[in-house]
Amino acid sequence: MRFEDASASASYEPYHYSPPLQIGGLYERGGLRMHRFSLSGEQPFWADLVANIFDDHPFAQIYEVTILDQRFCDADMPLLDEFAGLRVLCLSLTRVTDDGVWLLTKNNKLTKLELSRTQISDRSLLMLDKLPELRELDIGGTNITKSALEEFRKRHPDCLVFD
Repeated sequence: MRFEDASASASYEPYHYSPPLQIGGLYERGGLRMHRFSLSGEQPFWADLVANIFDDHPFAQIYEVTILDQRFCDADMPLLDEFAGLRVLCLSLTRVTDDGVWLLTKNNKLTKLELSRTQISDRSLLMLDKLPELRELDIGGTNITKSALEEFRKRHPDCLVFD
């Protein structure tokens, strides 16, 4: 199931929740759980959209986040700390720099990272060494040099890099 409007989209999957045994029997719940959302467009208060999503879906386990908003910058990166299960992150076309990438290294579960057309440099590739599960990286249109890219590829032969 999918919800969309001009500035936000979210994908859902079925879930089944069984709380601990209660007096009087076992209560089971089910429904839909959000696992992915995207934010883009000219909506100036995209952070408010995220807050509304979680107010309505307390069992959300987010695996994938896409933010295509040129106003998103390093100062906004701590908002992503809330997504402990995050595996796929797209920050292309944002104002993220090396300082923002440093904040990403807390999440060692990332498998796919898109940073194309951001303001990152060679320094970011050194920080990405702290992401052991990274298998796909998009850095096209950044300030990363060919020599730094080649060194990164040697250190991470299992990571597919798009430049």
